[in-house]
Amino acid sequence: MKLTLTAVAFALLAAPSFADTAKVDPATMMCKNLMAMDAKGMMDAGAMMKDAMKADAKMSAMSADDVSKAAEAACKAHPDAKVMDAMKM
Repeated sequence: MKLTLTAVAFALLAAPSFADTAKVDPATMMCKNLMAMDAKGMMDAGAMMKDAMKADAKMSAMSADDVSKAAEAACKAHPDAKVMDAMKM
């Protein structure tokens, strides 16, 4: 099977967007990783963070989109922190 340059380039370009959400651990994800994600990756991470923080009444009342926006704002203020820690600061 002969791979063309186009097929290899496509595979390399597709890999990062899959990697954004493939293994997101909300408890250990760093702000720099969240900020490097594309919009879909941030939305998926927000949904995972919302699920991880479902015991928190404030977070459980928020939509996944609102959690994503709150995480992004927290990470802009604390870029070297873990996302969950930044959201609590």
